[in-house]
Amino acid sequence: MPNLKAAAFPAVERTSNPGRALAILATVQSTLIFTIALIMIPLPKIAEEFALSAGEVLLLQVAYGLPFSGLLLFG
Repeated sequence: MPNLKAAAFPAVERTSNPGRALAILATVQSTLIFTIALIMIPLPKIAEEFALSAGEVLLLQVAYGLPFSGLLLFG
């Protein structure tokens, strides 16, 4: 049976390096966790200053985390 993937992309050389991929993914994940945890430091002061409820503080965390992780993924 012919290799259909190789026939579809003859100019693309397939190399596998799972160690490098794991290192990149681990770095990205740790960066994401660190930056989202970093917002926890000024969050009580921000909530106090703007009189935010607990639900609004949660939305603030999500409003920071989603765009940052999206930009990290695509940027």
